[in-house]
Amino acid sequence: MKTLILLRHAHTEDGFGKNDWERSLTNKGINDAISMTTKLNEIEIFPQIIISSHAARTQQTASIFSENLITKNVTSIINNQLYNSTSKTIEDEILNIPDGFETVMIVCHNPGITDFVNSINGVISYGLQPCGMVIFNFDTHQWSSIINSKSKLIGIHQPS
Repeated sequence: MKTLILLRHAHTEDGFGKNDWERSLTNKGINDAISMTTKLNEIEIFPQIIISSHAARTQQTASIFSENLITKNVTSIINNQLYNSTSKTIEDEILNIPDGFETVMIVCHNPGITDFVNSINGVISYGLQPCGMVIFNFDTHQWSSIINSKSKLIGIHQPS
């Protein structure tokens, strides 16, 4: 069984005078990320690896999760392909995750992350809000076969 946590980065500052990938989290974004980490701790789902785009906001979101999860053995990886990626790019990156990881978190951007969630089972008819999280289990032992595997929605979690 593989568990996939799909997370949109937390709320960010306006981009005035900055490149898009340099935008940082706001205080609301930081608080939302801490709150959503608490949710993962409560439901006892712990990623072994967090993969995020190179944008400052996704790296900050991933760091907050990594620092606040009960389990501290989390590997963090930056994947440049996830920056403003399409659903297909997200899928391709997931299919290449080493099978030794059972639970994986992907932190990236809309609209790609919402489109990818909907490609699995169409559970979101609107855009995933900042720091929104969707969790699936897949009945497989290989990441390369999750698309053809039976999926089960574990939950959709949005910050308050």
